[in-house]
Parts: sequence; structure tokens; C-alpha cells
Amino acid sequence: MNWRLRWVGAALVSLALSLSSLAGAQPTADQIAEGKRLFSVGVSLLQDPDGAKYEEARVQFAKAYELTKNWKVLGNLGLCALKLERDGEAIDAYEKYLAEGKTAIETEERSQIERDLAVLKAQVVSVRITLPKDGVTLVDERTDSRGNKIINEYRAAATSLELRLHPGRHAIAAQFGAGRVSRWDVDLPVAGSVEHTFELPAEGKTTEAPPPAAATPGASTTQPSPGPDATTRSRPIPTSVWITAGVTGALTLSAAVTGVMALDRRAKFNDVNDGAHSASEKENARSDAKSMSILSTMLTGGAVAGAALTGYFYFTRPERAERPTGHRQLLPWVGSNSAGVVLRGEL
Repeated sequence: MNWRLRWVGAALVSLALSLSSLAGAQPTADQIAEGKRLFSVGVSLLQDPDGAKYEEARVQFAKAYELTKNWKVLGNLGLCALKLERDGEAIDAYEKYLAEGKTAIETEERSQIERDLAVLKAQVVSVRITLPKDGVTLVDERTDSRGNKIINEYRAAATSLELRLHPGRHAIAAQFGAGRVSRWDVDLPVAGSVEHTFELPAEGKTTEAPPPAAATPGASTTQPSPGPDATTRSRPIPTSVWITAGVTGALTLSAAVTGVMALDRRAKFNDVNDGAHSASEKENARSDAKSMSILSTMLTGGAVAGAALTGYFYFTRPERAERPTGHRQLLPWVGSNSAGVVLRGEL
């Protein structure tokens, strides 16, 4: 999979389009309206200028789908789950998206999602967790091969929980309340199957569970290569560079034009100094040549200063962490009386 792609934009487009038939009960007009609003919020979160907020967007898309049962929401829901390494949820969302979208999904998009699914299924780890009580919150913190931390939270409604997680190093903490925390550090094998039982610690205590003695027979324990969401360091070009570069370009062009005009004025001044013109004509020609020369010099100085400032902003621009996004995909929104699209692709 090629993950060196970035978001290029999103738009909500008003269209006259009726809602296609949905399985089960039809959503009400209020549900459709609220679902559309949540979908729009999710899109905005993915477009955040400081970087896509996948966790917050995932919550919005999940609520939107719960209200509308519109399969088109599942594309973005699957993307967010994949980026958060909630591999099981990503598999479920993408499978349902392909099954319900059928021929309405473009061939290129379908092929890319099928490749993503194949990779997810080939490496996902099945984890069965047993708990002494229900209502426990599990906080899963995974550290990838680059030292980046990916944190997910799960709520156990019963005393057992089945999770499908990304392979690699995990620290899973079971929070029982009243300061009771039990931790389990484990290196999950690629395509493995692991079980763990959490014990209820004493009040105000934290217990550390040792890693399993051995992985499931046949499962590889090799540390996986960096996943598609490995955080990278980049130095994006700030707006100040583009502004100063634009001003510098304008000044340079103006300096060149006025320079040519100054040469023309100088030639005219030389022409009137032939003894056949009056002193007034000579003075006017001299004044025009001098004014244009001064203007050209000022513009040239401004262009030089602008170039220096542009270089300063460019070479001192800060570095920031950035999580690459996924493949090119056009994800439409369809409501009862309107529709929208989310465009993702390569810069």
C-alpha cells in the first residue's frame, strides 16, 4: 500500500438526490438531518489544519452511520479505524462498505480497499480478554518500531472481550475504578491468537502482568515493519514563505520593468543634449530619467530584501510530526434531499 499520500480537500455539494433503499427501518427526517451534520463534522475534523483528527472523526462517522445506516459513511469510518490501528473495526467497516456499495463503488477505489483488506486480514491479531467484572475500560497503548505511541480505548460490556488488534508491542491497562489498574505488556505476533485474564487488583493498586510465555503455535513473533500510520517528521512550507515569495516576485518584475524604462529615459536625456533643445526640455528629461532610476533602484532593493526574508522563513521553518493519510478515494454522502463528497488524493 502506498501511504505517502495526503489530504487535498473536501466539499459538501448540494444535489437533488433521493435516498436509496436501506435495510431495516427507514431513518426519520430528523435522523437524516442529524446524520448529515455529524458527517460534516467528521469531514471537518479530517481537514483540520493541524492534522487529521482520526479519533474524533471516527466517533462522528460512527454516530452518523448509526442514525442513517447509509453505507457511504462506512468508507470514512473504515479509514479512521485503519489510521487508529483499530484493525478489527476497519475490516468490518470496509467489508460492509464493499458488500453494500457493490457496483456503485468505482473500480479503482474498490481495488485499493480490497488490497487494504488483504493486508489487514493477513496481519490482524485475535486477542481474547477475560475480566473479573463487566464495565471495565481497557486502554491499549501500542509503540511502533519508530517509538510512536498509538492509544485506543475499549469498553468491556461483559466479563470477556474479543479484540482484533495490530501486531506489535502493546501495553494494555484494565481500569477497574477506585484507583485499581492492572497492566499487561505483550508483543502481539502477526496473525496470532492470544488470550489473557486480568485479575482484580487491590484498591489503589496497579498490577503488572508478565508477557505470555509463548505465542500461539505457528504464529510469527517477528516485529512487524512500520505500519501505514508511522508518524513521520516533516517541515511543511509555511504561508509566510509563499507570501514573501509572491511579494518578491512582484517586486522583481516591477524592478525589471522600471529598469528598462529608466534606460529609455536616460536615452531621451542624451538625445536632448544635442544643442538643439531648450534648457527646460533638458531639465525635464533629466528629472524623468533620475526619478525612474530612483524608482527602479528602490524596487530592486525591495526585491533583494524580499528574497532574503523568503530564504529566512524557508530555512528556519519548524519541523512537525505528521501522519500520512490513505489512498485516493472519493466518498459521497447521500441524504434524502441532498448529497456531498469527500475527496482524498495525492498532492
